[in-house]
Order: sequence, then C-alpha cells, then structure tokens
Amino acid sequence: MPRRFAFARSATLCVFILLSLLTEAFPEYVGGKIGQTPPSDFPPGNVRFGIDDAAIAPVVPLILKTLKSFIGSVTVPEQRLHGVSLETMQVQDINIGNMSLHMNSTNRVDVSVWNMTANVPETNFSYNLVFVSCSGTAKTDVRNANVSFAMRLSIGVGGILDVSVEDMAIQLLDLVITPSLNGWCKSMDFVVGTLMNIFKRSIADYLQQYVPAMVQPIVRAKTVDILQKLPISFVSPPNITDGRMEVTLAIHSEIPINRTTKAGMFTEIGGPLPERDISMICSFAAANNVLRLLHLFGNQSLLNMAIPIPGIYNSSLVESIYPDVVELCPNCPLKFVTGWTAAPWLEPVSDKAFITNAEGPTLSMDMVMDDNTSVTVLGAHLNATANVTHLSTDNSGRVTIKLASVNAAVALYAPLGRKINSTSLNTDVQVLLNEIVVPFVNAQTGGFALPFDVTDLLLKVSNAAISVGLNAMEAYPLIGSCIDRIW
Repeated sequence: MPRRFAFARSATLCVFILLSLLTEAFPEYVGGKIGQTPPSDFPPGNVRFGIDDAAIAPVVPLILKTLKSFIGSVTVPEQRLHGVSLETMQVQDINIGNMSLHMNSTNRVDVSVWNMTANVPETNFSYNLVFVSCSGTAKTDVRNANVSFAMRLSIGVGGILDVSVEDMAIQLLDLVITPSLNGWCKSMDFVVGTLMNIFKRSIADYLQQYVPAMVQPIVRAKTVDILQKLPISFVSPPNITDGRMEVTLAIHSEIPINRTTKAGMFTEIGGPLPERDISMICSFAAANNVLRLLHLFGNQSLLNMAIPIPGIYNSSLVESIYPDVVELCPNCPLKFVTGWTAAPWLEPVSDKAFITNAEGPTLSMDMVMDDNTSVTVLGAHLNATANVTHLSTDNSGRVTIKLASVNAAVALYAPLGRKINSTSLNTDVQVLLNEIVVPFVNAQTGGFALPFDVTDLLLKVSNAAISVGLNAMEAYPLIGSCIDRIW
C-alpha cells in the first residue's frame, strides 16, 4: 500500500518509469500491411440531392430558431397624419408562431409565417388640433401578424447559393396602440385613441413597402454566412418543381473550401434518384470526404470512447501475465479506450463492388491510477479491408451484404509488459475470417436487421455510386434528434 501511494503522488517518477518501459518493450508491427495506402489528396465529389415538401416539416423548428437568432428588430420611421405625430418606433421581441415552406415551379420556395407577435417600447407622440396641443407616450403590441414571401434560388460566385426575396405580403390582424397623455390632456385619451387607429393602416403600408428591402440583404447575408462554413458548393442551380427540389452539390474534404474549383472538374453521377421524400446519389469521392470530415470534426466522444470496466475486474486480473503492472497499482480499475487515427475510405471496383479500408482503429485496456491518470496495459492497432460485391436494403429495413473477401492485420502491444508477436494471432484471425465470417455473411439471404428502427430506408451501390432514400415519416426521429443536438 505505501508503494502504491508513493507512485500515485509522484508524477515525475511515473513518467520516468513509463518512458523506460516503452523504450524497452514497445513491439514492432508484426501483423503486416493490409489494403491500400490512404489517399493523400481528397478531390471534391458530387452528390445529387432531392427533397420533397413532406420532408421540410421536421426542420421547421430549426429554421424558426435560426430566424429568431438573427431577425433582430424593425425600425418604423416617424409617422405624421391629421395633426398627430408619432416618433420613430423600434419593433422588438419578434416571435414567430409557425411557418411552412412549399417548393414551387420556376425555381422558387414559397414561405408563409403566421401568428407573429412583437412589441414596441413606449414611443413619444404629440398632436396639434386647432387650438389644442397635447403630448404623451404610446405603447404598441403586435399580437397576430402573418407574412408570406417567395425565395428565388440561383448560384452566385464561388458556388454559393444566392437567395432573393420577392412578393412579400404582410397582414397585421391585431395591432394595438395604447396612448397615454400627459398633464391636463389625460381627459382626451379616448379621442387620441381614435386618432391612433388611423396609424394602423399607415404603419402596415410602411411595413409592406419597406420591409422586403430590409429582409432581402439579411436573408442573403445569413445564407452566404452559413454556406461558407459548410464544405459544400453548388455545381448547378437548384431545379425546383411543384413540391420538390433537386440539386447537385460538391462535397469538399476541408473547411474552408477552395471555391475556385470549376464544375467541370467534378465527376458526373448518372441514374435516377430513389423515389423517396429524401433521396441522394453520392459518388465515392463525396462519401470519402464525408467520412474524412466526420473524423476531423465529428463528435470526439463517439470517435474516441472510454468504457469503464466493472470494478470487480481490476488490475489484479493481469497479475499472472504482468506482475510488474500490478505492483505499480494493485486493484486499480480498468477501462477500454477506442480511437480512430484515420478515417476509413472506400474504393470502387466495379458498378456494384467496392473495397472498404480501415487503417488505424485502436483498442486498448488502460489502468486508472490513484491520481486519475491512465496507463495502457494492453493495446491493439487494426488494419482491415473488406471486398464488398453487393450492398442493399429492402423495404423491411434489412441490409443484404455479399463479401468476396475480408483481410485484417492486428498488431498487439503491451507497453508495461513483454513484447507480443502478432504473427500467429493474425494467422488465426485470417482463417476465422475466410472460413467462418465471409461464408456466414454471404449465407444470410434474408439480410441483417439494422441497428435502428427504419423500415423504409433504400440503400444500394450501383453505377459506381451510392444511392440512399428515406421517407419523411421515417426521417422525423433522426432529424429531430439532430436538431436537439444542434440547439
């Protein structure tokens, strides 16, 4: 026990011991090289994407929250009418009850927003009528307003989507202006209230005339700002018909992207889109870029996980193999640690066949010391390739896979123990893959159940591209979960 306490308190001694053991005991990679070297460059890849009106509903909450974050306030300049003067008003706290989007012909998206509310802080006003002159303040509430407009989509400089706002209409159903007069004029509140009603039409006319000019640059600037942060560029303008939009995007491998790349440099994708509310045909280049981006910018808690091992399984389990380890920290807790040193990548072989490469997945068993530092007891590096000749799903949500071969190489290491030769292990692993795993997978003519409950997913590889389709009702839980994570 004293030795354990002393080790935990001395970080310098711990580092010295670890470096010494690593220098003497870290093994060479004996497992051999499997598969191809990871590509050094990742060219842009095309994705043809289609979406129906039915798939828009799940993202409306996200759109509403985005609008609320940048809509800001609207300034209504000073109004004068029939002797009454109302100073400049700031329309604030604008909230949107609900909205809908409908994709229309002629490359436009119709947007309707209703049940909008807003308030205006007390604003000074005055009126002069014959020999009577009064002043006071007015509080304004917008309790029910509807707005409709159209967004026309085109391609701007650098493959950025350009948005213009057209045909905006504003309907103020419940605009309440409550005046409060100062001094002796208070007795005339009723008269002034009547006069204030005259301003409702004036204010509505102003909003109708000038708000579109204010909204368009905001919408365009926000669209450009969002899209410039994404690894995508538009290869061609969106093709919008009644209730559906189709667009071809280029997926890049890094952020920010090189927007000087010309559309002609991208590989064309043939074949029709799947008949689903959300559909996509993706080139292998685009798929590799998505995998790379997920590895670079994805949730690190998912890519690199630490899984605690129950307390009854502690460092004493390895005492017979690594007595020196247990001597450093007897009965210390253990944990599994997983990680990815590189993103997997795909290589097309023919119209339907492709190779999946994974280089660098790691798994280690670590010992957690008293000072909460971790020391690796046993670890493994994995290289693997799978030659897939068929991949598809059916309407029941099962996936069918056919394999030509699977190859794997495992390199084991024990930094705190003796060297491990992986040759015999890899021989046994390859026999297991060739004689059990591949025949078992190919024998499952009914396919395998997916790990998530989606019964209408379409997935297949053909024409050297990956096709994916999903109907809106099946996509609701997935999209809703993503929105919750974003916000």
